[in-house]
Amino acid sequence: EPSPRQRHTRSAPASYHSPIPPPHLSSSEQVVPQDDSFRGCQKHLDHLLMQGFPSGLARAVAENSQIFQHRLWIVDNSGSMQIEDGSLIEYNKANKFVKVHRVSRWEEIQDTVQYHASMAVSLDSPTTFKLLNDPGVDIGPQQFSVAMNHTHTSEEELRTVRDTMTNTNPSGVTPLTRHIWEIQQKITDQAPELRREGKKNRYSHCY
Repeated sequence: EPSPRQRHTRSAPASYHSPIPPPHLSSSEQVVPQDDSFRGCQKHLDHLLMQGFPSGLARAVAENSQIFQHRLWIVDNSGSMQIEDGSLIEYNKANKFVKVHRVSRWEEIQDTVQYHASMAVSLDSPTTFKLLNDPGVDIGPQQFSVAMNHTHTSEEELRTVRDTMTNTNPSGVTPLTRHIWEIQQKITDQAPELRREGKKNRYSHCY
């Protein structure tokens, strides 16, 4: 069950375990136009509407989940993530604002990654998270994925995400440039196939 704590990032759009409370609409008002190209996304759309997403945003998110073949997150676990200038916004079960919690940057990132991993599983969106620094073999993998090839159950994938993010202690430098070059090379290699299939990849940097 998602935590009621919700967060704002400092330099990226906010992410939430439960979305910002939308306007109260009756079921008859939550109307989303249907067409043949979108019927395959219906279960994703239904899930998003149940989460409280407005219908237009729910449709956009569900459609994009089909367009982007793969999502890659670079997650900053360097020493600067220990700075206590982060925040988590708490809502109650009725989605009413309660308070803002002062937390570290790393706690913000932990919440963000776990939310987006859960969302990726719900939308069947292949997603990879890669930590800037190797957390150590006793902690967990530097790179982990969800909704990729179904060799593991969703529960196992999310457990790996949760345990790795929970047990990782941010430290070290910020080797961002090397990771960006690696991603650029990977996308360049995949570009012809992506163009043929009308697909895209998405890169996000979480810091």
